[in-house]
Amino acid sequence: MDLIRKSTLLMSFVVLLVAIQFGASHSPVAKVRGKVVGRGSTGVYPFAYVRVTLTPSATKEISQSVYTGSDGMFYFNGVRYGNYTVDVWNVQNQSIKSVPVRVNKVNVVVRDVMIP
Repeated sequence: MDLIRKSTLLMSFVVLLVAIQFGASHSPVAKVRGKVVGRGSTGVYPFAYVRVTLTPSATKEISQSVYTGSDGMFYFNGVRYGNYTVDVWNVQNQSIKSVPVRVNKVNVVVRDVMIP
């Protein structure tokens, strides 16, 4: 009887560990998109081919880095739910604009990131 209890307890523990690991590795992921724009004398225009990064607030380490397209649009895929900062960088590798972003649904749209 004692051996059966120990085996059952061990099996329950293993199932619990697998469930925890499966849950952690399969947390919801999202797509984050937005547009970098500037304002000139003729109106608003897209910032093309600039670097945009996504950084989790918890780690402060860049998790993804992309460049905007000719239309100023940027896309991040496979983003886990949480709080982030989207940064736009200049050619001197300096952040020129930071925008906080909360990822809590499958598709997150960052409103136009206006560069002064």
